[in-house]
Amino acid sequence: MITDSVWRRTTSQVVLYVILILLAVVFLTPVYMVLITSFKHPETINLATSWNLPETVYWQSYLEVLEEFGPRIRNSVVLVVVATLLSSMMGSLNGYVFAKWRVPGQRILFPVMLFGMFIPYQAILIPLFEFMNAIDLYGGFLA
Repeated sequence: MITDSVWRRTTSQVVLYVILILLAVVFLTPVYMVLITSFKHPETINLATSWNLPETVYWQSYLEVLEEFGPRIRNSVVLVVVATLLSSMMGSLNGYVFAKWRVPGQRILFPVMLFGMFIPYQAILIPLFEFMNAIDLYGGFLA
């Protein structure tokens, strides 16, 4: 025999899952549209047939993107991997020094470093761009 509390809990779980599935469909609809549109020939893309599956899969768009952005994507991956490794090494070294060693000025240096973490990167992006442009490093790996 099903008790009232079990019935309520089961019903609330079913309602919760239905709401979650509906929200997932709503949030994934743009992903569906992007994927479906990416497989269509550019001449067949229009608003009237945007929900339809492509009649034939058009792979040329992906080849064009890889030709155009392939080197840029490779450069981005190299830079991200190097920056992540350097940041992790420097952070672990700093953390070790602050945790194990007594450094003169540590009570001032640690809060200054911590405060620097709260400065959004976008705040220094324009001055950094102008500086890299001024020293002719913009657009290269060294920048």
